[in-house]
Amino acid sequence: MSIPTIPVTAISVQGINNYYYYGKGVEQDAVKAFEWNMKAADKGDMQSLVNVANAYYLGDGVEQDHHKAFLWYREAAFQGHVLMPKPSLR
Repeated sequence: MSIPTIPVTAISVQGINNYYYYGKGVEQDAVKAFEWNMKAADKGDMQSLVNVANAYYLGDGVEQDHHKAFLWYREAAFQGHVLMPKPSLR
């Protein structure tokens, strides 16, 4: 009998981030949480785009960088995140 493979989705990757960020069943680790958030953002998860932006803005698990935060917030807006105002293209 073969064991079916489970596809790794942005939602499952984003969920792993939460385990590390909040310390659910694992030692709390903001750096690992950020790394998993990046993986989910790369897969197109909109909430992860905002989470990555927040991490850069606050320096949570990554070196603080407001410019990178702005770029990630902008990407979330372009992807249609409902809480991010769509930037002007002017």
